Amino acid sequence: MSAVKEIRFLIIYCKISRSVEILNFTQATYTYFLFKLYSKILAFIDMYAGLLKLKFALFPDN
Repeated sequence: MSAVKEIRFLIIYCKISRSVEILNFTQATYTYFLFKLYSKILAFIDMYAGLLKLKFALFPDN
């Protein structure tokens, strides 16, 4: 994601989060990068599950 898109996302995130809690830029950035890390972990788990499904489809005996 480009830097401009990330900054736009942070601005939108700050605007949305005001209804729940007012976040300063540092907190929003920290939360955003935690969200990115979490999404990468979920993508890895999803990929691993897909590989397991493929393995069991190709080799049903094991």
